[in-house]
Amino acid sequence: MTRKVLTWGEFIREFLKKNGPSYPHEVYRAYCEYLQSHGYNPPSYKTVLTYFYVLKKIGLIKEVKREKIRDTGYPWDIRVYYDLVEEKINSPDWHNPWKKYNPASALGSRYYRKKTKEIES
Repeated sequence: MTRKVLTWGEFIREFLKKNGPSYPHEVYRAYCEYLQSHGYNPPSYKTVLTYFYVLKKIGLIKEVKREKIRDTGYPWDIRVYYDLVEEKINSPDWHNPWKKYNPASALGSRYYRKKTKEIES
């Protein structure tokens, strides 16, 4: 019997619905706890940052606030908060945002390589 676990996109949507604007590391900590409670290993933090980038690019989330947390001059001294785009809360893209961001990724690697070779030829 398989267990139903929310995908990354679905978890981010539910987290932002429940908690309002949040920053990626806060969502990451919550997702790690969620996965561990279901017996899964958590992904890397880089995965979270990539997901937030993709969700923002396809218009499911928006940046709402920037907050300076330190003053050392590095870009990671700024905490960026994101929130849901109200019109897209029920979008099917939350389940698989990669498919919307890069439609070729849904084709499978063998087909994608074949098509890429055809285009280059």
